[in-house]
Amino acid sequence: MAPRGEPAGQAAMESYFHDVAAALDSLVAAGETYTANFSAETSDFVRFNQGKVRQPGNVVQRYVDVDLIQGARHASHRLSLSGDLQSDNEQLRAAVVGLRAAL
Repeated sequence: MAPRGEPAGQAAMESYFHDVAAALDSLVAAGETYTANFSAETSDFVRFNQGKVRQPGNVVQRYVDVDLIQGARHASHRLSLSGDLQSDNEQLRAAVVGLRAAL
C-alpha cells in the first residue's frame, strides 16, 4: 500500500517523466529550448449493474505536451505515451523533428 498522500505509481510516473525530459534534453539543438507538461493517470474502477460487478478495469494514460522554442517562435505538439521508453523516444524524436520543421 502506498503511503498516505502519495498515490500508488506516483513515484514511477515521476521517474518516467524524468526519463522523457532527459530524452527531450538530448534532442534539442543549439538555440532551441522547450517546455514539457506531463499528465498521467493510473486508475482502477468497477462498474456495477443491478448490484452485480459488470466491468472491473484499469486505466493508464500518459501524455506530454512539448513546446519547442527558438527565439520568439514556438510550436507545440501533444503526444500520447505508451510507457515503453524506447518506443516513446522514437515518438519524441519524430515530434521534435516535426516541430523544428514547423518553426
